[in-house]
Amino acid sequence: MNKKSIIIATVFAFALSLTAFVGVGISSDGPEDITLKTAEGKKPSIFPHKAHQKMEGMECATCHHGKDADGKQAPYSGDSKDTQKCVSCHNKDDMANLKLNTFKLAGHAQCKECHKAKKAAGNKNAPTKCTGCHPKKKQ
Repeated sequence: MNKKSIIIATVFAFALSLTAFVGVGISSDGPEDITLKTAEGKKPSIFPHKAHQKMEGMECATCHHGKDADGKQAPYSGDSKDTQKCVSCHNKDDMANLKLNTFKLAGHAQCKECHKAKKAAGNKNAPTKCTGCHPKKKQ
């Protein structure tokens, strides 16, 4: 698998987790925003789901993927019933890939790589710094 395929697969996995992790099914409408947080609850991220859906070239399968009967990554089926939480695969106990074996690592790999590519293409609205996705708590 080449590097580009791995990045795309990671982005796909993270997006799947975004809706599944917070218990929201995937649909063409989707929620406006999704708050993503790890089990530890540290530094949640606010994901503008609706805004991403409206972007050209951003189909559900751009970010979401599924799992086949053998537990391997499979293309997104388009059926929200097949959507599982990212942590069902991206966890330290079951995933051998140490670069993607937590929800946080999978999310950072997927989002940051996509945002870096968008920024390199001239999109100034693709945050690549921590505070772009993880807003500071209001005092």
